[in-house]
Amino acid sequence: MVNIVAVIVCAVVYMIGGYVWYGPLFGKNWAQVIGMDMSAMTPEKKKEMSKQMWPTMFLNFIVTIVMMYVLALFVDLGIGGSGIVAGIIIWIGFLMPMAASGAMWGGKSKKLSWQMFWLTAGYQLLMVIIAGWILSVWR
Repeated sequence: MVNIVAVIVCAVVYMIGGYVWYGPLFGKNWAQVIGMDMSAMTPEKKKEMSKQMWPTMFLNFIVTIVMMYVLALFVDLGIGGSGIVAGIIIWIGFLMPMAASGAMWGGKSKKLSWQMFWLTAGYQLLMVIIAGWILSVWR
């Protein structure tokens, strides 16, 4: 039986992880990859972007809950033997190929495509491993 509270906690951890990953850790790299000029960011522009971001973040949270629920089903069914392995299986089978396709067809140079891939796929791998662990411990 899936623990809904654990699923929601995993979704929150996933979102916080994204904030840290795409902010303090790799924010400058990500901005370069997507072509965002950080030097042109005025406080007013940052505030406006932040305001516009909330509906998208809410929708992202909802789809993250769905993803965490599916991961919880994998863990509950014992696929992979542990939550961490289930997370890695989902990453290999679904998340990594989607990150690769996005990077390949993103219209960037080969160098930027590889950076986009590793930034996206690395974040997703780390997060599904953490979420898989949480879901396996907190049944």
